[in-house]
Amino acid sequence: GIVAYSSTMILAITVAMFHLVRRLLGSFPRAALLSFASVFCMVHLYTPRPWLFTILLFLLEMDILMQARKSGRLRELLWLPAIFAMWANVHIEFVDGLFVLGLAWAETLAAGWGLGEKTRIRPKGMGLALAASLLATLVNPYGWRIYQAAYELATQAGALNKVTELQSIPFRNAADFMVLLLAMGSAGALAWQRRLLPFETALLGFAAVLAFRSQRDVWVMAVAGAAILASMIASSEKKAV
Repeated sequence: GIVAYSSTMILAITVAMFHLVRRLLGSFPRAALLSFASVFCMVHLYTPRPWLFTILLFLLEMDILMQARKSGRLRELLWLPAIFAMWANVHIEFVDGLFVLGLAWAETLAAGWGLGEKTRIRPKGMGLALAASLLATLVNPYGWRIYQAAYELATQAGALNKVTELQSIPFRNAADFMVLLLAMGSAGALAWQRRLLPFETALLGFAAVLAFRSQRDVWVMAVAGAAILASMIASSEKKAV
């Protein structure tokens, strides 16, 4: 059962990662290469732990958000409440996904104020998706108290120095340096655009804080970095044409 769980989740994560990157980038070889780099960053996380669900569900959320922001279609956002209802019942880091959804909503507000690029989704649509997802997380045995548990875990600063998996990236193997390369590549790709992209910039900053603070959270940079790079490469190619 343990082997089956780990193997199935790793396969699902790999497929979800490729699906996310391929939809943004289009090119099969480059999508495969970028997907491999991303899943390689998380190699030490492939253990039978509930965070595998967090990685998979975060990938699904990012796939939905990136496509909805690009196309303007709200239909895909309808999946988000179901994703968060499940997420809140399997792993506490669903709060990271909510935060990213909040960033997407903030982007729509900023666009309305003339800050950054215009988005095809209006604040009302993204705001409803955020509100519905927030309510969906309350469908758990603890109700609203799950946020109290999340707060208590987040404020246990001493654990960061005592638990190995919560310590910062040691940079002792190739996977660690791949995380750094993804972060630097994403930052470079954003700078190359020479325009303000509020969601991608805030997402990269959020991923950097989590990933470089705790090696257990390198999955955030692995997913966010791959999504940003694929999106920026596709955007640059469209401009060139």
